[in-house]
Amino acid sequence: MQAPPVVMCLQDTTELDFGGKASRGLGPLSYETQRDMYVHPTYAVTAAHEPLGVIGTWTLARAFKGADGVRPGVSERWSDRNHPPSPRSTRSCA
Repeated sequence: MQAPPVVMCLQDTTELDFGGKASRGLGPLSYETQRDMYVHPTYAVTAAHEPLGVIGTWTLARAFKGADGVRPGVSERWSDRNHPPSPRSTRSCA
């Protein structure tokens, strides 16, 4: 298969909702009572919109707020400063 001349890398943030069921590794999304996680995949497609596949992904389950009302660890905002892209996706999309 010949490599396409242009490859576009599309990113999306998706909330996975597990219906509030208690499970290890999940955290809150919009409400503290939720037990869910975020997924941020990167898809590669050609200029003709033909899918090439997922080239990178990362997940985030936020920590619950403490008694002081502050969430420890990761910032509330998603940013490259807090979540740098993987070297594979950076190299593939450059």
